[in-house]
Amino acid sequence: MTKRFSWLSDNSAHPKQRALTNKESVWSRALLTGLACLRSISLAVLLLGSAIAFGAVAIIGQPGIVQGARGGVLPNPENTLIVWAGDKAHVAPDFIAVVDFDEQSPTYGKVLSIVPLPPFLPTMVSGSTGAIGNEPHHLGISSDGKTLALGGLLSVLRGQAQVFFFDVSEPRDPQFIRADNPPASITDDFDSLSNGGFLATFMGGTSPEGANPGRLVEYDAKQRFVGTWPVNPPTDGFDPHGLSIDESHNLIVTSDFICPLHTLGVAGGQVIMRGSIRVWDFAQRSIIRKIVVGDPSHPAGTMDVKLIPHDHQLRAFTAGMADNKLYLVDTKAGTATAVYDFSAQFTVPNGPMPQLIAINSGGTRLFITLKQRR
Repeated sequence: MTKRFSWLSDNSAHPKQRALTNKESVWSRALLTGLACLRSISLAVLLLGSAIAFGAVAIIGQPGIVQGARGGVLPNPENTLIVWAGDKAHVAPDFIAVVDFDEQSPTYGKVLSIVPLPPFLPTMVSGSTGAIGNEPHHLGISSDGKTLALGGLLSVLRGQAQVFFFDVSEPRDPQFIRADNPPASITDDFDSLSNGGFLATFMGGTSPEGANPGRLVEYDAKQRFVGTWPVNPPTDGFDPHGLSIDESHNLIVTSDFICPLHTLGVAGGQVIMRGSIRVWDFAQRSIIRKIVVGDPSHPAGTMDVKLIPHDHQLRAFTAGMADNKLYLVDTKAGTATAVYDFSAQFTVPNGPMPQLIAINSGGTRLFITLKQRR
């Protein structure tokens, strides 16, 4: 399957731009794998024999070189698929499944092993453990391809750690490193830093959990918590979900999606969507500009945002899950222009709801997931 997406490993980029485009390329592979590798994932479900909630996937090269979500593209075969998932019934521990992704292997598509979160993780749920019920969500791979970062979307509801780290230097033998519970809530996207660390978006804060404003959380190369950003978060709907980084141009973009407190049955009332992109100064970890997307009286629901590789104007794409439009974001001019209407092409009930975005390393192809509301 990886051969079908070989264009995502385009190495024609200028060397100075390689770091950014590799991260974009690798994330594209992870997202597209989640869409295209149904055969492998369905086999995993059959072998595990239970109701499973899938969070995210990564493709890993053997031995020890990651070709999955958000890591350095290195010349080793992509032959291991890692799935971050959990027990839908919240009885068994959440886990990562290691799947043979070598098309030439007789066990291609088979689950090689299951590595659960350790049972000693703390929880506020009596008789349970912090390894259960985290609602596996996004994941990230460090820039050196040796560390996997996993997020629990709803860990906070059980008083548990929200971020989990695994050593995947031997990708078919992942080893748990540690868990962390930063001063933020509702873990979402991860992106790797060139220093070996991570940035991660959290849609909510801590007063109470799930409330606006959210945070951007940073970890160093030893998986230690560094801090939450910005120092003084804005209170005008800052609920970051999507994340994209270009260190070479001192740039971060995040997308505000939804106030999680109003989706958890805590605050009651109507769901509060967001529709904005935040442009950051990477070095200062500070927001320098807010870009409103679509009609502010009917927020677009900007779940994701991705910078366009090799674009000298430093533009990005985002999409409105609520208004079904694709937007071209000018990070310098502070504008978001609708360039495509998905509803005009995909006439499905309660859809098409564009969500996650991937752009190939050459900046010439854009992929986006569409969802039909049940």
